[in-house]
Amino acid sequence: MNGPTLLIMAAGLGSRFGGMKQIAPLDPEHHIIMDFSIYDAMRAGFSKVVLIIKEEHRQDFDETIGARVAGQMPLYYAYQKPDTLPEGFTVPEGRVKPWGTAHAVLSAYDLVNGPFAVINADDYYGREAMEAIGAFLSQPRPGTKHAMVGYPLSSTLTESGYVSRGVCQVDGDGHLVGITERTHIESRADGPAYTEDGETYVHLPPGTVVSMNLWGFQRDILDLFAGTGQLGIEALSRGAARCTFVDQRKDAAALVRENLKLTGLTGQGKVVQGDSISYLMSCREKFHVIFLDPPYQSGLLEQAMETIAAFDILREHGIMICESPLEQVLPDLSQPYERGKDYRYGKIKLTVYRRNGGERRP
Repeated sequence: MNGPTLLIMAAGLGSRFGGMKQIAPLDPEHHIIMDFSIYDAMRAGFSKVVLIIKEEHRQDFDETIGARVAGQMPLYYAYQKPDTLPEGFTVPEGRVKPWGTAHAVLSAYDLVNGPFAVINADDYYGREAMEAIGAFLSQPRPGTKHAMVGYPLSSTLTESGYVSRGVCQVDGDGHLVGITERTHIESRADGPAYTEDGETYVHLPPGTVVSMNLWGFQRDILDLFAGTGQLGIEALSRGAARCTFVDQRKDAAALVRENLKLTGLTGQGKVVQGDSISYLMSCREKFHVIFLDPPYQSGLLEQAMETIAAFDILREHGIMICESPLEQVLPDLSQPYERGKDYRYGKIKLTVYRRNGGERRP
């Protein structure tokens, strides 16, 4: 099975540094921080790297890191552009600086088909951190279970100047319940402290958990009218975290279970024997990807699509892939569900729908 994908955010302008610190060499061999992060990720079981950059910097990255990585593991580029935004958002006049983490991940959406981790290009996280997030992403979990690798504040400070860190609030079970960004934390004679105005300092315990922006996220699949489970199993083999298979027929459900066993993916599949429309109407989950391949001319495809939209089962920016005969005309759905491209294969076609960001409208 393919391992998780590593997303590296490298579109920053390096304004304080005075240049592109993402590719600044560290030693006589011209290694950069990303060399070490990618090496640690490879050892931790990651199988693909996506560099999120500004398009005009592509050649710089090709010449520094691209050629070295391409021979070791698949490497792809995603371009972070200010105007790549969910519906209803616009770019403020004069905005040039890239947006933050969420926007960077959105820029790489089409290059991620399974569990993935996100890191900064100019921070070094260490082998243990990469192994921890790799182990988390390699175990079957629901698509609502995500993770962040935290560090004790004292391990992230610099001897000169100050740092910006996300100060974490963690409950008794180790769950992250909040993050407060402190943009000026420094090491002082009486311990770490942050300031908001440059004059008044608030002390923080050295063991305070802080974020260095190392996140791990899952993606869940729904294979409706599953049949043999071919579509969902293919998604799992390509790195998806978990897939729910639904089919009304007893023999089909048994066949999906057998195919999961044969492919070694039993722990990542949930098989539901029951009516697909009833399942959608009672579903308490949301999915990143939904496959729809019901019997042709049964009316079930349109019914399933409309039920998914009505109960809003697709996650924001998720996709729904519908298989139908070439001549069948599929309906438009209410916002934020948006019809995309048709892909033709002989006498059939695949139609892609995407759920945009924002609230569902009537």
